Formats: sequence, structure tokens, C-alpha cells
Amino acid sequence: MIHARNFRSAAAALCAAVLLGGCAAPSAFGTAKASAPAYAVTITRESSLRHLPFLSRTVREKATVLALYRDMEDVKPVPKPFIYMCPADFGVSYRLTFDLGGKVLHAMADGSGCRFIQIGKNIRLWSAGPSGAAFWAELGKILSLSGQQLEAAPRR
Repeated sequence: MIHARNFRSAAAALCAAVLLGGCAAPSAFGTAKASAPAYAVTITRESSLRHLPFLSRTVREKATVLALYRDMEDVKPVPKPFIYMCPADFGVSYRLTFDLGGKVLHAMADGSGCRFIQIGKNIRLWSAGPSGAAFWAELGKILSLSGQQLEAAPRR
């Protein structure tokens, strides 16, 4: 009589042997290898005040992904205490999802107003000043948008 516990252990061992054994099995293309870490950023425009066309772009070129990420890292945090008056906010923001070789990071960048960049719950950056210029230039280049188009400012 086979006990359920022994059966589960044997089944788990068999599954592991099949799965692990299959990973290094030679194929017509040679021995299977682990793939290199993927680098990507997906950028999606969101608009709460103006009707803008849907815009979403995924970039998988490592150099471009890292350039945007480094530019975001260079943006200064919001100073504390922070008393501010922001320019007009046209309600556009950009959701960024970075995959940095298996490490995923989510950020939300406001395209106008104070141009805050929120990373997770605890990190808030202020990209309206000079420290954010490279970030917005790189984002515009990736999305093929001018500074005014990034802000979604109404035409004058």
C-alpha cells in the first residue's frame, strides 16, 4: 500500500527530475542555455483632463532603457518642507514600468504642473527643475514628442 505522503514525495521528485533534466538536454540547436537578463521599459500616457490619443511604447534596447533610468535617478527628491505653487497641470502623466534584468520598478511621472515623479509609495522626485531636464528630453526622444506635446499643453 502506498501512503499519500510517500506518493506526493515521489511525484515531486519525478517532476523535478523531468523539469531539471530537460533544461540541459541537447537539442537540434545545441545545449539549452539560460537567456540573458531582459531590459525593457514600457511607457503609457494617461490623461485625466484632456482627451489624448492612446500612447504606449515598449523599448527593449538596453542602452536606451538604462539612459532613461539613470536620468530618472539624477532627478532631485522633493525638498522638505515643501511649500510650492505649481504651474498649470494639464492632467497628463506617464506610467513607466522598468524591467532592469529581472528587477521591476514602477514610476508615475506628471507631464505638467510640478512634474513630480512618484516611485513606489515612498520616493517622490521633483523633475520640474534643471535636474529633470535630461529625463524629460530622453522621454520625449523615446516617444517622439516635443516638450509641449509631453505636457499636453493646449495650443495657443
